[in-house]
Amino acid sequence: DSYPPTIECYARGGSGSSLPLTISYFEDRSNISSSTILLKDAPLFSYYRPQVTSVSYVAVGVPITLIGSNFGTAASNIKIMLGYNECTSIVVLVRHSSLRCFVSDASGPILPVTIIVNGVKASTSVPLIYNPANGHS
Repeated sequence: DSYPPTIECYARGGSGSSLPLTISYFEDRSNISSSTILLKDAPLFSYYRPQVTSVSYVAVGVPITLIGSNFGTAASNIKIMLGYNECTSIVVLVRHSSLRCFVSDASGPILPVTIIVNGVKASTSVPLIYNPANGHS
């Protein structure tokens, strides 16, 4: 036996920050029913921030594809900004790692890409180069 007692667990894929910890456990291995407790005064749990590793070229009205990690699974929990312009019609192509969206306007030679998943914000370290003269980088 070790002291203090420890619990090792694995979290399912997800997104968000400052989440309360709950534990579901079986009181008796032969009993199928389980109990759930909320840990009071426990540290809050946060998933890793979303990370964008690549972005497809941009043309107004043409879908943009973002590749990365920790994007979650629900498009309704995701906000994507290209510079000051919000991407619309977000679709999760591959859970946690690939998204598609559309931009209606863009300006400037370099557009930072910002993604917010369940309130957790991250900006890409690789800026998106946009050429309004021909519609792509």
